[in-house]
Amino acid sequence: MNNNYSEIESVIKVKKEIEILLEEIDFGESFRGKTENLICELLYQTGIRRSELISLEEKDIEWKLQQIRVFGKGKKERLIPINFLLLEKIKSCLESKKTQENCN
Repeated sequence: MNNNYSEIESVIKVKKEIEILLEEIDFGESFRGKTENLICELLYQTGIRRSELISLEEKDIEWKLQQIRVFGKGKKERLIPINFLLLEKIKSCLESKKTQENCN
């Protein structure tokens, strides 16, 4: 029982350290900074793999259901819930990307 408790404490400590790290990093307000922040948040909050993140497309986002569809190992489909704030960051980043593309 004690061993399980120390493992839980360790996980909580690491979680807090990651959250502090994400708050401390200055990504800046540029499109690149916002994109890098979104990448870190997606990896941290959803636990998706790097390859799943790279292949993620806008059509894989279920806006109303607040989830993303990723295809993992062996093309296995997974539906991953995402919170409202992360969903809003995704929307903002996509809108910024479209604005940048229209300027070029």
